[in-house]
Amino acid sequence: MKKILALLLVALFTLGLAACGGTTEIPEEIIDCLTDPTGEGCPVIEPGDERTAEEILADTIVDTWDGELTHLDLMLENMDFEDSMEYIAEFNLEVEVMEEGVLVTHFANAIVTDSFEYLETGTLMRRNITVNVDGEIYYTDVIYEEVETGVVVYVNVANIVTLLEEEETEGIEFLETLGITEDWLMFQFDDTLANVVELEVIKDLLFDIFFLDYGDTFFYDLQNQIELELGVLLSTYGIGLGSLVQKIVDADYDGAQIVIENIDYEQLILDLDMIHLVPEIVLLLEEFQAELDLAGFGTEDAILFIEENGTEAFINDLNTSEISTLLNIIVDDNAEEGDPDLSDMYDAYLAEELDHYIVMFLLNQPELVYDLRSIESFDFDTYKAGMDPVEFYDLLNDLEKDYLIPKIVELLEWNDWDLYNQGFDVWMKTEFLEDNSVESFITSLTVEELATLIDVMQYEYYEDGEHPDMLALIDAINIGEYEQFLMEFVMNDPSISLGLRDIPGFDVDVFKLAMDNLDYDAFYLELETLTEEDLENLFDAVHDGEIAFGIHLVSFAVTHPEMASILAAFTGTVIELQEYMIYVDDVNYLIDNLFVFEEYYDLAYYLDNDIIALEVEKTAGFEIRTTATLDGSEVSLLFIDLLDEAYWYLEGLETFEIPYVEHLNCPVGDEIECETFEDYLTIIADLDQLGTAEMVALYDPSNPDEIEVEFDFTNIANSIIALDEEAEDTVNEITIKFTVRETAAVGLPSISTDMNQIAEDFGKVSLNFMTYDFVRDALDYYDEYPLDFSLGDFPLDYYGEFMNPSLAFDANMSFITVGGNLLNPTIACTLYWADGTLVFDNPISLSYLDGIMSEDIPNAQQYQSLLDGVNDDNFHMSKLLLVFVFTEVDITPEIDKTEQGK
Repeated sequence: MKKILALLLVALFTLGLAACGGTTEIPEEIIDCLTDPTGEGCPVIEPGDERTAEEILADTIVDTWDGELTHLDLMLENMDFEDSMEYIAEFNLEVEVMEEGVLVTHFANAIVTDSFEYLETGTLMRRNITVNVDGEIYYTDVIYEEVETGVVVYVNVANIVTLLEEEETEGIEFLETLGITEDWLMFQFDDTLANVVELEVIKDLLFDIFFLDYGDTFFYDLQNQIELELGVLLSTYGIGLGSLVQKIVDADYDGAQIVIENIDYEQLILDLDMIHLVPEIVLLLEEFQAELDLAGFGTEDAILFIEENGTEAFINDLNTSEISTLLNIIVDDNAEEGDPDLSDMYDAYLAEELDHYIVMFLLNQPELVYDLRSIESFDFDTYKAGMDPVEFYDLLNDLEKDYLIPKIVELLEWNDWDLYNQGFDVWMKTEFLEDNSVESFITSLTVEELATLIDVMQYEYYEDGEHPDMLALIDAINIGEYEQFLMEFVMNDPSISLGLRDIPGFDVDVFKLAMDNLDYDAFYLELETLTEEDLENLFDAVHDGEIAFGIHLVSFAVTHPEMASILAAFTGTVIELQEYMIYVDDVNYLIDNLFVFEEYYDLAYYLDNDIIALEVEKTAGFEIRTTATLDGSEVSLLFIDLLDEAYWYLEGLETFEIPYVEHLNCPVGDEIECETFEDYLTIIADLDQLGTAEMVALYDPSNPDEIEVEFDFTNIANSIIALDEEAEDTVNEITIKFTVRETAAVGLPSISTDMNQIAEDFGKVSLNFMTYDFVRDALDYYDEYPLDFSLGDFPLDYYGEFMNPSLAFDANMSFITVGGNLLNPTIACTLYWADGTLVFDNPISLSYLDGIMSEDIPNAQQYQSLLDGVNDDNFHMSKLLLVFVFTEVDITPEIDKTEQGK
């Protein structure tokens, strides 16, 4: 009795949830009754009721059904998929068609099954796809296993093997040769891959390849060349490139770290400064000594100081006044009209007004011819979007990338030789600038690099007014006013200045005045405090016209004065926009009135109009079968209602005139000529002839761990075919069935082929194929040069262009052994890795490989023989990877062998 009551309460609870709008919270009184069915307020089971608990539950659901499909939704929501689940989709199609006067039946069945198990060790997932087309069966079966270190994938190839056997191809023999003899293949994508590619193996072989190519003394010779260039002995500072690299080769990383940490970088930099940079700065100071002394700089003392202490100490010792003097005399006095004034920029930086300086520099550029609307960042909509702080900063970044950075790059490239001679790595700095920002570029420069930049730029003369004053830029960044500098530079671009005047109604003079007087700190604060309501009010004011916009600016200026001063320049633009507001109104109308279609989203419409009929019944096994039947003949009502609704919905548009159409919106009784809709009645007549489609959902409420839903389109498909009077085809079945279960058992194959090992074995065999090319190339060489034939051992590099062994092999240590005679030579290859170890245990002979290669595919015994020949101790997949990486591919049609090297 307790079980019956518990099941009954669950049923009542499920239906109660439907009435409560789908909530999934179990009421406390139901929990109490489940715990104590005899408690106060709990349902009482009538005496003499001999029905089983399952039957009572099924009867309760049918008797209390609310006429909708809510109980199915709740059934799915309350299924427990925490441990496992299974999803099955099945498609069935059977048709009868006339083929050459004969009625032929075709059928297709496709089943997709996804099974999941959620284990503590990870998820198991299996996907099985089976397709049966007229008796021909195809399937794929794949299992994914999550393990702690990655993923293992199993693939069932039994179906492929069967097809190969039926076709009697060589594919079966090839699979057996590779060792693929099981139905399941296993691919491991986990930490076992670390054994396939080991960095230590790659590192050792790379060093061996490098030293084979460049010699053992390469880094010692390189240090000697560097010392000649720099004019210092690196060893006096603790630098020994050769010994350092050797420690890395020997994996003595601790020793290498100690060597690096003990290098005297400071003394090296100071000595290089004294040798290379200080003399250049002294020459510069001497060149401008008269002007500097006149400005009170004290050039003689500066020269003595820098010669004694170096460049860094000299720059750090300068005060702001001395820096401004240097900039003004050395740089600004030599600048052309239109170039930014570096000393003025530096002074603005000190006064914390660099923002203002940059903006005004942009606004005062003389040439602008570019249409602003072709620049995405400056159209009116983007300007409004720029009121968002994040988008405003994005706008600045775009301006920087498009305008300022390219001009700075040009300056650096124009002066690359002078900069390079003073130790400024132009290529590296340019690449850094293009990948980052101007501020990052300037702040990344050392004091010496900044001094070099200033030194070189003073000799530049620009007449185009399109390039920035680098010294002014540096100052702007130093005082935190880079944004102003950027805006001033961009606004002075000729293409933008004239483009601003092309914006309809835009007042450039008002805009420039606003930017000239802009308080950037306050402007940024206004951006951060701007609300969505502020933007909506602004857009409403723009929509309502000039007077509304002016009134809005007055009130907006109280809380956002800086923004209001900028927006004032767009008053004329607002006037120009008014003729387009009718389109804005229409868009708003369409969005605001979508509610007229809401009834067509509701199941009630289809039930009320008999388009869909629902039925819930109890089966003999006390399952709940829910049937939803779509009556296609009633769909014409939906067509009539929806088309009528759509016409009256569009009638509300002001920019689009809806024509009068018969059957839809043609006025009754008026003498108005309406457009004809000839197909209207035909469509309705065709819809009236449609058959039915059916959905059946089945589940067991007493054991709610599975639900099955099947869609049957057979009847409606035949009714559509019947619309064609000449059609002779018949659909016997077209159904789709979905099954969802709480429980699933994936399981793993007990036996499988390890494809990781197969791949490694194939890699070993491929070494034999490469060696076969070497012995064949040697034979070709003696065919071409018979007079060179002689017995003995010859290194691979003896044969010149006839052989192109990978750098992963030692071409001098590896050799070809020649025996026999010219008419019947015997040729074998002894192959060494670049690290000096043998590739094969024994030489590989031409006759041996000819015996194997004479067949299209080696048999299993031959394949194993090729495997056994490889020295396992010296082999690693990492080495094989480097073989392919360092193989030179010859793409020339024909090699000229007339000048063959030996």
